[in-house]
Amino acid sequence: VRAAKRYGIFYRDTLAAFNARLLKREESAVVSTPSGQVVLTIEVGAVRGPLYVTAFDGISNPLARPDGLSHALKVFSIGPPGTDLAKPATVRVDGVAHRGDLTIAQYRDGQWLALPTTHDQADGTLLGSTTRLGLYAVMKKSDVDGDTELIPGEFALYQNYPNPFNPTTTVRYDVARTTHVRLCVYDLLGREQVVLVDDLKLPGRYAVSLTASSLSTGVYFYRLSTPEFSQVRKLVVVK
Repeated sequence: VRAAKRYGIFYRDTLAAFNARLLKREESAVVSTPSGQVVLTIEVGAVRGPLYVTAFDGISNPLARPDGLSHALKVFSIGPPGTDLAKPATVRVDGVAHRGDLTIAQYRDGQWLALPTTHDQADGTLLGSTTRLGLYAVMKKSDVDGDTELIPGEFALYQNYPNPFNPTTTVRYDVARTTHVRLCVYDLLGREQVVLVDDLKLPGRYAVSLTASSLSTGVYFYRLSTPEFSQVRKLVVVK
């Protein structure tokens, strides 16, 4: 009874099969559902204290009837539900359909929200990131209600799109911790041409537009730099 109350298992004359793993702050952990089709990988420092992580195939609370559940191809639960993680955890789902229109979604506040998900269509595997434990499903992207907002686990600078471009392009970058961020464009001689960002940024995912009005046709480099991170990528202006 105590386990049912603490870990979100609510059942009446029902057997509940699940796997559990004690996770400590200084350790990483891997836990899978009994079927082995869903695997959760948690990094060191993801929890603030000892925590039993549980994994179910299906819904851990059989009395729950989330809206939109009929659209789910697969449902699974990772608990304790509602637990927030200090670092994103990776959710791997094996054996899904070999198609590119699927995503891992999480049920939050009455909505199915898509997690950042990559899909290996060759072997039918989905990989997603989550910072909150709860109820998940594999769904078509067209059936979800929105997207989750995740704190990136590391700094990153992405390739601008479109590239080559004229007149505008978008540069995306991730900030893992609150810090001063500088994002600049340089010519081939290393001379600074455009300052896109020079400010204190909170953790999150960002996007900034670059207009080529002050740039001539040619190859340029853009660099994201913080006190602890630096990365450079190339962009091409075509007029």
